[in-house]
Amino acid sequence: CGPARHPLAMTTLQLQRVSPGSTWTGRVLKGAEKVSIAEMKAQVARFRAPPANRMEAVFLKYYTICKEQNKKQIAVNEPDVNWKAVVMTLPPPQPSKVLGCGIRKVWLKEHECVFDGIFRFHVERLDGTFASFDWKDVYRDAYHSYFDKSFFFFFTHARESELEC
Repeated sequence: CGPARHPLAMTTLQLQRVSPGSTWTGRVLKGAEKVSIAEMKAQVARFRAPPANRMEAVFLKYYTICKEQNKKQIAVNEPDVNWKAVVMTLPPPQPSKVLGCGIRKVWLKEHECVFDGIFRFHVERLDGTFASFDWKDVYRDAYHSYFDKSFFFFFTHARESELEC
């Protein structure tokens, strides 16, 4: 046993293998020159939450199945959705509360609420507990209008109806 070596430290044998005039790229960048920018973007996109229209389509798909079959819950099977990225994109402190010890399965369940028929995604954690989240919270930003509370439309039409009387 010798002193601990840095993982990027090169031995003299490795230095001799590099031909004069060329640069050593290392093992990490060995195949990087073969990958295009589009392929790199596709690789990184796997780790992001899906676009809002994709999540809306997933919610609508399973919501209609629940309504047609009169079910209170259904398991969501969408392998192309990175659920961990969706949960981690929620506003704080929701990610740590929802993620817990990890994701076993995602369900669409009727939420225990005063109103009937409110469905939300529920994460079944590895320890068997459940945590719910609203998928629209992921897209609470300037580019999405799920949470706009504009009363301009109602105000203008109310004023018009008052003037007609």
